[in-house]
Amino acid sequence: MRYIKHFSNTLLALFLSLGILNAQSKSETIAKLDSMMDDLEANNELMGTLTISRNGQVVYDRQVGFANIDQGNKIGPTTLMKIGSNTKVFTAVMVFQLIDEGKLSLDTKLSRFHPKVKNADQITISQLLSHRSGIFNMTADEAFEEYRVSGLTADQQLQKIAAYPSVFEPGSQYEYSNTNYILLSHIIEKITSKSYGQNLADRITVPLGLAHTAYGPDAGIMEKTASGYYYEDGWNEITTTSMNLPRGAGAIVSTSTELNIFFRALMQGKLVSKNSLSKMTEFRDGRGRGINDFVVPPSITTEKGVSHGGQIDGFLAQPIYFIDMDVALTFISNGLNCDPQKLTALLATYLKNPF
Repeated sequence: MRYIKHFSNTLLALFLSLGILNAQSKSETIAKLDSMMDDLEANNELMGTLTISRNGQVVYDRQVGFANIDQGNKIGPTTLMKIGSNTKVFTAVMVFQLIDEGKLSLDTKLSRFHPKVKNADQITISQLLSHRSGIFNMTADEAFEEYRVSGLTADQQLQKIAAYPSVFEPGSQYEYSNTNYILLSHIIEKITSKSYGQNLADRITVPLGLAHTAYGPDAGIMEKTASGYYYEDGWNEITTTSMNLPRGAGAIVSTSTELNIFFRALMQGKLVSKNSLSKMTEFRDGRGRGINDFVVPPSITTEKGVSHGGQIDGFLAQPIYFIDMDVALTFISNGLNCDPQKLTALLATYLKNPF
């Protein structure tokens, strides 16, 4: 999670570099940003994509590195990239859509769907959305690596979750747990009698025209998705996690351009009702229900932003949407070989910016 925090600062620097928050000319800042991305690629420090949009129009879009090194495929504008926990925002949207349809409420108890989970009769949908359920984080299980690649069936996964002890009394505190959103994805399927992937298409990707956003477990998706890498004497491919494990907590793939579209549509009220959006963005210590507040030093900007970080299998994804400015920025990396703060330092060098 510390990398995600650093990436938030890095992306702010990228944001500044495009002249959106300063007076530099667009051509000059784009040239500087291109130069930085070129250097990172040439020195094997970064593979990934960056897209910045303003008023719904793309103002900067750049990809560096390989989607798959063995096949010689470079990352392109439509290359599918894993977005990790940004999947949770999509899941939260679908949950709130079901609430808008009267099929669920924030006070609905987990016991209605999964009574065998510890404290299910006390845990609410709201607590699942806000990571205040006390349910143990499945990806922190010591045995997780034993089945990370092979995966589990839905029934096997639910049996494991039911066997976990409660970490704390529901509602008493915050603790990030992927299990919350795994359960929410199962709940979406149970209520609708449709797969998560079909719900994603029906409720979000088709209405928004997102042709390159999909659910990992669906047939053929992972074959079209970039590989994740770590660097050690060259780029090394990371073994893929079975996408039927993270489900609605981390199994969506997308592009930086389409994440910008999604976050903008959400915050402009095109996906959920005004009341549901207010509940999603009811922040407590910077965290809402499926989406987080994005705060930067007031010396840089007082503009309000929302965001969510994501990481899985060597991928790092960080979208940011500044509401009043109508500016969206998304960075997705599938290979990182430098301290993320170095990106900020490089930008500061180019821009002579004290940040």
